[in-house]
Amino acid sequence: MTGRLSLAGHGDDVLLTLLSLASDYRRQVEAAWDEERREKEAIERQAAVERASDFAALHFPHTLAKALPAQAWQGYPSGGESHEPMATAYLGAGAFLIHGTEYDGDRPDGLRGFLVLLHPCPCGATSRRGSTASTTWPSSSMTCGAPTPARGCADRRTTSVGSEGHA
Repeated sequence: MTGRLSLAGHGDDVLLTLLSLASDYRRQVEAAWDEERREKEAIERQAAVERASDFAALHFPHTLAKALPAQAWQGYPSGGESHEPMATAYLGAGAFLIHGTEYDGDRPDGLRGFLVLLHPCPCGATSRRGSTASTTWPSSSMTCGAPTPARGCADRRTTSVGSEGHA
């Protein structure tokens, strides 16, 4: 009780002390949150690289897995609750391969992997084609989006590529 009485006479000094203590504590808490976020992102980046490398090894063991070692992938954190971490790999000639996962309630782990190939289009835009973890790489007609070939986009073909070892 004597502590309260001795502080009561200092009014503004107590308030300034409390504000200083609260400010110091907040900096400590925010620094801990930043460290926790960095650790979580590092784990997510590594997991994304491992999933991409595992996906290539499972679905393309004789080609992509041999040409693209795990260290060629760059992992990226989720960026929020509604997005999963992803990994990218530069293939050369302006082309990138993106590996990601999406929710699939029919799978035991709840996630399905996919690949997206981003490559330059003759019109100067970027074209993309995708693959899921199905037994074949589905047909895709995703192109740069130029409305007509007259705008210079000659890449309007549909590509279908099967996974290795599958018809």
